Amino acid sequence: MSLPQVVAAMTILGIVMGISMMIFGNIFHGTTPLKEKQLSMAIDAKINEAFKTKITEDNVYDFDGFRIETEFTKHIKSPNLKIGYFMGFIGDSDNPVVEKRILIRAIEVQ
Repeated sequence: MSLPQVVAAMTILGIVMGISMMIFGNIFHGTTPLKEKQLSMAIDAKINEAFKTKITEDNVYDFDGFRIETEFTKHIKSPNLKIGYFMGFIGDSDNPVVEKRILIRAIEVQ
């Protein structure tokens, strides 16, 4: 092999390695951390519970370093409907990491 062939091969190898590192960097940078996924699943469980029981109370749930706050407001056009806001926090943070909204037919708690 001559020197120009070696230089060309090294250049091509460097370009391929650079592109593959950029691809892996984008894949791992774009993934959701495990804590956020766990928090999202916990919020989904609270949403399912609200749909099953039809009871809509504002509440705060603390567990395993997570905090879920629920807030329900009346729908403008229908008295039987409520809008539920579910906000998930990690640790003592004041900014929600996960937010979800639902529309639910509710039973008023006396």
